[in-house]
Amino acid sequence: MKVKKRDGVYQDYTPDKIYEMVKFCCEGLDASPSDIIMAAKLKIVDGITTKMIHQIIIQACVELITEDEPDYSLAAGRLAMVELHKEIFGGLDKFPHLSDLIKQNVQIKLYTHELLDNYTEDELEFLNSKLVHDADFDYHYAAVTLWQSKYLVKNRATGVIVETPQYANMIIAMVGFIAYPKSERLDYVVRMYNALKDSLVSLPTPIMSGLRTPLKQFSSCVLLSVGDSLDSICAASNNIVKYSSQRAGLGVDISRIRAVNSPIKNGLAKTTGLFGFIRMLVNSMKSCSQGGVRDASSTIFLPAFHKEIESFMVLKNNEGNETNRIRNSDYAVVWNDYLLNRCLNQQDVSLFCPNDVPEVFELYYSSNIEGFARAYEEAESNNAIHRQTIKGLDLLLLFIIERQKTNRLYAMFVDEANIHTPFKDSIRQSNLCVTGDQRVVSDRGLLTAQELYEQGGELTLFDNVEPVQASAMQLVEQNVDVFKVTLNNGMTHTITAYHKVKTDSGMKRCDELSIGEKVAFQNKKGLFGSLDMQDEAFLLGLYQADGTQYKDLIHICLWENDFDLIEEVEEKFTRICNKYETQHSATGRIYDIPKFREDYIAFGNSRKKSLISKALKKSLNFEKGYIPQWVWESNEATQWEYVRGLYYADGTVRTGNLGNNPLYLSITNINHDFLLELQLLLANLGINTSLSIAVEAREHLLPDGKGGKKLYQCQTSYRLVTGNKSDGLRFEEHTKFLSRKNVVLEDREYRDNTKKFSRIKSIEYVGKEDVYCCIVDSKSHTWICNGFITSNCLEILQPTVPDSSPQDSDGLISLCTLAAVNVGKIKKQSDFKEPMSLLVRFLDEVLTYQNYPVESARKATDLFRTLGIGIINLAYYLAKHDLYNPNNLSLMRHKMNEMGEAMYYYALEATIELAKEKGKCEGYDRLKYADGKLLIDNYNRNIDELAPYEMQLDWDIIREAQSQYGVRNATLLAMFPAENSAIISNSTNGIEPVRNLVVIKENKGTNSKQVVPEIKKLKKRYKIARTLTNREFIDIQLVNMGILQKYVCQGISTNTYINAKHYPEDNIDVNDLIEQFVTAKNLGLKTIYYGISGDTSAENDLVDGNSSEEDDGCASGACKV
Repeated sequence: MKVKKRDGVYQDYTPDKIYEMVKFCCEGLDASPSDIIMAAKLKIVDGITTKMIHQIIIQACVELITEDEPDYSLAAGRLAMVELHKEIFGGLDKFPHLSDLIKQNVQIKLYTHELLDNYTEDELEFLNSKLVHDADFDYHYAAVTLWQSKYLVKNRATGVIVETPQYANMIIAMVGFIAYPKSERLDYVVRMYNALKDSLVSLPTPIMSGLRTPLKQFSSCVLLSVGDSLDSICAASNNIVKYSSQRAGLGVDISRIRAVNSPIKNGLAKTTGLFGFIRMLVNSMKSCSQGGVRDASSTIFLPAFHKEIESFMVLKNNEGNETNRIRNSDYAVVWNDYLLNRCLNQQDVSLFCPNDVPEVFELYYSSNIEGFARAYEEAESNNAIHRQTIKGLDLLLLFIIERQKTNRLYAMFVDEANIHTPFKDSIRQSNLCVTGDQRVVSDRGLLTAQELYEQGGELTLFDNVEPVQASAMQLVEQNVDVFKVTLNNGMTHTITAYHKVKTDSGMKRCDELSIGEKVAFQNKKGLFGSLDMQDEAFLLGLYQADGTQYKDLIHICLWENDFDLIEEVEEKFTRICNKYETQHSATGRIYDIPKFREDYIAFGNSRKKSLISKALKKSLNFEKGYIPQWVWESNEATQWEYVRGLYYADGTVRTGNLGNNPLYLSITNINHDFLLELQLLLANLGINTSLSIAVEAREHLLPDGKGGKKLYQCQTSYRLVTGNKSDGLRFEEHTKFLSRKNVVLEDREYRDNTKKFSRIKSIEYVGKEDVYCCIVDSKSHTWICNGFITSNCLEILQPTVPDSSPQDSDGLISLCTLAAVNVGKIKKQSDFKEPMSLLVRFLDEVLTYQNYPVESARKATDLFRTLGIGIINLAYYLAKHDLYNPNNLSLMRHKMNEMGEAMYYYALEATIELAKEKGKCEGYDRLKYADGKLLIDNYNRNIDELAPYEMQLDWDIIREAQSQYGVRNATLLAMFPAENSAIISNSTNGIEPVRNLVVIKENKGTNSKQVVPEIKKLKKRYKIARTLTNREFIDIQLVNMGILQKYVCQGISTNTYINAKHYPEDNIDVNDLIEQFVTAKNLGLKTIYYGISGDTSAENDLVDGNSSEEDDGCASGACKV
């Protein structure tokens, strides 16, 4: 039996040689050579090629890869690498010298001639000695197939590969530092080579596949804007073609283009709208493959107020036809806080053509959010401006549903992008929050915001009409300025300047309110807790109104006209004694249940009797001056019994000619705060009250207890009054208080004069406090807090300017050049210093080295020299340190802060050092750095409430150096998808949780399995993305990304995950989708990427074709804009 070798020579078939080759590839692994050969089921026929035999064995080895047998992944990688080495060099020991390889590939024009022009033979000899070819056999199978299909330089026409991975790593490093001084160049080249070889750093597809070839464009994504003219649109199309053909993904802003049917040429014609131009731009992009390495891809951006936003949102779905859909691009909606809040508050929104409202358009992207609101509302009231009005919630739901259906409708939060950026164009942050002592109407009772936060869990609140579902209460920010708003009816609300309350003219922020303005308050019965303590509540009311205390003895006192209550009180007290089984009497004897006894009265003729007990103090902690916690947590009947006790002992009522509602139901007390609490409790029972001063502090002539009278200094007393007959009937229904006082109201339907608004009496600054808020998913998006009707807590970016025509380069086209650090290799913060320093220097050199097909891109690069360094292998890092464990949630968040701080610190240190050596970027004065502000000075502080953190590194040194030398790179960090480059390192994908422990990768028609790192050891520690509940996803992934975002100057391409299998009949709750969307925004994220929904059985994780091809380096521009 003969086999045909690669050189065409026939030789005898020798099974032992096959076994030895397989055994070599299994060395040191838990993989059986015999099992591989048996699985191959080789059927040798005369003349079969050795290449075919090898490929059959490789595929058999791949099929053996499972969660329980992961080592076959590395064995298959070694088998494939043996095949690759034989194919290129004819064997495993036939490596050409580095110099010879370069010369050969320069000659056939696959390598750039600059390698030979700049490196001497001695340098090439030195670098050749640093090559470690054995490292090629550390790649798993999926990595080897990726090297072969994408990264290794080949003749794309013939498919002939001309290098192996270690040559590629070395030559990439050589080109990156080609312009460095010879005195230090080799050191940087070797350090970079080792970092690539050891998978400490990862580079995106444009660099890995191109940085050594004559093609010199290595930015992963390009951002460009399109102007509202045919010339500008043609210029954009021209630029798209140039960059698509050179491996860059595209982020395209089309917000300036007029909407359909807008007049042009003074009304002689009208526009065709966005659709035709989007198709034109997408066709331009798709006409060019990205250097034969990856398909061209794009994300197109449009603001949410654009008149064509509804048709824009559905361009990706499968429900239309080819005439009204453009599915071969992705789309992103740009939201600002004002418009998003109007949608969430179920207000109507107006859609405009940007050409009709130029001020609105410019302010949408500016730092002046108040100015935008003013201009937008003025445009709405101007009947001369054409607009389309739709329900805001319908617009938001369209976005949410289309995102869920297609997975590919992204979001950009423009205000967050402008707040947290190195560029000076910033927007003031809005924290809509309340202090921790404010009481919230909930189905757990009338509890404070802090109590609800400490209890945790999703909430049921009340919006003054009906129960509404809400997220868990969140501690949003610590030590912030707060203001107390006081109404004429006595109610108060302590809130931040940007917290919104309902007024007679709509929702308004605290800093927009004015004295005398009408504010809405609760006037409907709300929600209650579950405690049933009616006996205790009635006795507490009696005691607080007219009881006394001596040491630990509680005296419940009844005056002569209330002696009819003695029997009821004694019965209730007996039940309480039996309930708590404790000492009851003054003597402490358990069998001695006390009864009322006559009190000595020193003056007057009135009689008084008292019931004296220890139990009410010991078991129930009866106190005066405040409403105890158990009352707030009790049911409606219990609270009415408490009110009955108070008013029986100390309430008054009368009728007469007292205005429209001749009823005067009141209670008086010298403790103002106690009556404020009672006012809130009564409001939740549906009783409208007003709190005011009854009698000012002064001297009064009062009995002295000795039969005479004496002047006494009396405190100010306060009166809580109800004056509405409808309220009086409700009060009588539950307490019988009016009839007890011989006041009779006709049992009929009274005109309901219940007040809905009270004017503002004062607004005062009260200091700094911690503040809380939650997200309400309802039609109104409101909830009752401290009696006020309050609103939800709601709240890469580089400048671009469109070219005016194909002939002009008067715009700015922003680029982002990417790289990543493998955090799986990181043990402590200082470990980031080497990779961050290397990557900042390497990428900055790439910016200088590469070509710019469009001059506008060169201009933008010279101005800002933007970089985007991210991470890979985060899921492995979290699993390795057992940080997915719910018991380690705080530790996980601390580690994420350490990671983000170190990355930003050492990247900033590196760019400052570069600025010292080479000069700061030309646009430095247009950066916040020029004003001494670092990125960590202006991030969204909401995240610190969930993940408090003290900086660990010496930022004073950095600030001083930055002030002296500036920065060379305006942006440094960006968290991008790293699907392909993570495969090379056998790492988990970028920042994402794993989709399965073993996934099938499809790459250029070849399927390969990839296993997560250390699968045997860490199998139970990984979190599978699609198994996460909505709450787990928010608490783990979104919070982690919020932590990283405070250190990341550009965007984070975070995906959202939701599993239909977690819901009845696979129907995902749209409220959970909204919660993810709003939470991402509130945690400071600037963008959200894919919206992934599906079940846990999905094991295909496609890299090519119609799925995640562009996920390497944010190739579509979605993480960047």
